Amino acid sequence: MTETDTHNDPNTLFAHAVKHHEQGELAEADALFRAVLKIQPHHAQAWNGLGIIAQKIGMFDVSAELLTRATEIEPDNALYFFNLGNIYHSSGDLNREIIAYTQAIALDPNHYESYANLAYSLHEQNCYANAATLYKRALELRPDDAETRYNLANALVELGHCADAVAQFETLLHTHSAVAEIHFGLGRALQKLGRDDAAIAAYQHAAKLNPNMAEAHRNLGTILRGQGNLDSAVAHYVRALALDRTVTGVQVALGASLRELGRTQEALRVLSDACLSDPNDPLAHANLGTALADNGRFGDAIRAHERALALSSTVPEMYMNYGIALQCQRRVDDAISAYLKALELNPNLGEANWNLALALLLKGNFEQGWAEYESRWQGGPLRHAKRQFTQAQWRGEDIADKTLLLHAEQGFGDTLQFIRYVPLVAQRGARIIVECQAELESLLRFSFPGVRVVARGVALPSFDLHCPLLSLPLAFATRQATIPAKVPYLNAPPAQQTYWHARIEKSEQKQVGIVWAGSPREQDPAARLVDQRRSMRLSDFAALAAVPNMTLHSLQKGQRAFDVTDDDIDFEIIDYNDALNNFTDTAALILQLDLVICVDTAVAHLAGALGKPVWLLSRFDGCWRWGIDSANSPWYPSLRIFRQSRPGDWEGVINDVRLALETT
Repeated sequence: MTETDTHNDPNTLFAHAVKHHEQGELAEADALFRAVLKIQPHHAQAWNGLGIIAQKIGMFDVSAELLTRATEIEPDNALYFFNLGNIYHSSGDLNREIIAYTQAIALDPNHYESYANLAYSLHEQNCYANAATLYKRALELRPDDAETRYNLANALVELGHCADAVAQFETLLHTHSAVAEIHFGLGRALQKLGRDDAAIAAYQHAAKLNPNMAEAHRNLGTILRGQGNLDSAVAHYVRALALDRTVTGVQVALGASLRELGRTQEALRVLSDACLSDPNDPLAHANLGTALADNGRFGDAIRAHERALALSSTVPEMYMNYGIALQCQRRVDDAISAYLKALELNPNLGEANWNLALALLLKGNFEQGWAEYESRWQGGPLRHAKRQFTQAQWRGEDIADKTLLLHAEQGFGDTLQFIRYVPLVAQRGARIIVECQAELESLLRFSFPGVRVVARGVALPSFDLHCPLLSLPLAFATRQATIPAKVPYLNAPPAQQTYWHARIEKSEQKQVGIVWAGSPREQDPAARLVDQRRSMRLSDFAALAAVPNMTLHSLQKGQRAFDVTDDDIDFEIIDYNDALNNFTDTAALILQLDLVICVDTAVAHLAGALGKPVWLLSRFDGCWRWGIDSANSPWYPSLRIFRQSRPGDWEGVINDVRLALETT
């Protein structure tokens, strides 16, 4: 064959074109494919070659036209349809991609690559069931293909078939144990199965193989947070952000974890950054709103929650937290509407029921409030505290000649407030057993001589029915007008009263007991935040100490009792911390005083139950039992309320108290 014949031979030209193509010399290959087509316009392989070159240089529309021409010339060639499918995948034309791959499979039912590629495209479109079916067919044709098995395993995770996914990942690990992504995928499957410890091990292995895998640290943080290991969770979230600040959800999860640890200022900074990083993330704004409320910035919290709800209005927890912020701002009707919306979206959201109950009681809507308050065992801080007895709960039915166990369920103040119902129960003809905190045992035993009182933790005597103390208002259908408010209903033994009478110096001065702080509740972050808002500094009382003809006596207990020794306390206060061993001692001391001034702690309830004058210093977002704006309480006739006019404003409260002392 002559040189001229060689230059005009389409097969030779085509062979040279393929060689240049394989060597990456695309311009030369393109020219030779076109030379072939000048000689033989129906040379399908040349059209296919041109189409592949056009794809490589990003000319997808041109490539599709060229490959379509190849399929028109040889409509029974599966390879051309497969290549056309690849073009449509590159250009994002899913519908045509599916048609092309499907045609390739119809022409060649054993064309492995078409199954695998079509499966991956469907996978990317979240069509996991169809993708999984195609992956499985591809693996029947090529069982040793690790990439397809890996993709199948991930599709199974998305479908919730996590046990099958674990089997696929474990098969891969027999031959690919050094691939971090496989360990990560295994971790995801195990995590969804609830096998947290195994998932942690898988994620740790992934992070060891690939120290830059931010997602592994994120998921480790998620599991550890769920286990209550917040410090470790925070460490992993911080590591994930250090590796990649764009990993989904890490900033929000870190901020939420810091909140749960009580590190509210750090949480606020992280969540503010999260909102700046993604202004359209509703979870970032919702969590920011909660962090702002933690810091007493209720107005800002409301605005953040409203931004979150504008972005997403289908998450019930967002409405619930919005309601909490509204309630803290004393917008109680709006809060109730938010809680009801949360329950409309999720009727089983127990925490929304709990907060709805508190809002209804705060408004004085006792009929609905007490009924909703029974939800406290399903949500809120008491969700795991319900006592399990074989005996039924008493709900107000006839109880004559039955033995009823009344048991404390919350704090000291709650017990002191609701133990008032004991005489009413006795009037129903019941024998009564009271189980209470050990610190209250002697006081209640003396105050109710016909009642058997046992300390919590002591073996209970037999009984017929039981009732938590805070379910008694429901059992008695208590309304505002029927609150059993006759005081005193508590008293201290004469011997203790005599002892404390002797210790109080006789003088013309007014004897005033004070309490400036509650219990910090370090193990309960939410309660700790409330305590921070309800508690004061002892130094805040300096203005009261300056009132003439008045002696201050410390009724403070716990670690804060030692505030009297602080260097900045430059006024006189008599300290009895070492002598107040239980509430009986405190009650006997209070009975010798003229007035008790205290923040919202058990001492306010104790003084009120003893019938002594008590002035309550209430935080802005006060407890439901004190109502919204009244200066008096239907629970304690001798109690007067001084409220903050804005969050954190104790100075204004103290000024009001000082004026009241000076004019009383």
